[in-house]
Amino acid sequence: MSPRHALPSLLALGAVTLPSLARAEVMDKVPLPWEPHFILATGIVALACTLLARRPRWIPVLLAGVLSCVWAGLRFQDDLYDPFVGPAIREELPTGKFLAYQWLVPLQALLPAILTASFLLTRRIRRPRTVSAS
Repeated sequence: MSPRHALPSLLALGAVTLPSLARAEVMDKVPLPWEPHFILATGIVALACTLLARRPRWIPVLLAGVLSCVWAGLRFQDDLYDPFVGPAIREELPTGKFLAYQWLVPLQALLPAILTASFLLTRRIRRPRTVSAS
């Protein structure tokens, strides 16, 4: 094999054995939280939780709580919280976009739970209290 053909193999071997020398971009593979499918999915889950929490019976309210918890669990599995990908995201994004990313993921994760809890609290506050006749 000629030295000209051996050079790509040596570079590949060096990239595999010394991963700190190989720089791969992460942001072209990671979906950003302000992409339309995340915004739309958050809106759909929040709307479903709101409609379920407004029901007078407790089963739909319980379903709203479970749905909001499942959604939060899914959104908190974002790549930002990965110990290997998270630092690369921080390094590759500009500071303003990283701050938006850092605040938007928890907001999207917790919005359905906040709406469900607010409907439960308003229902609790508005419930007529019975006065016992003494």
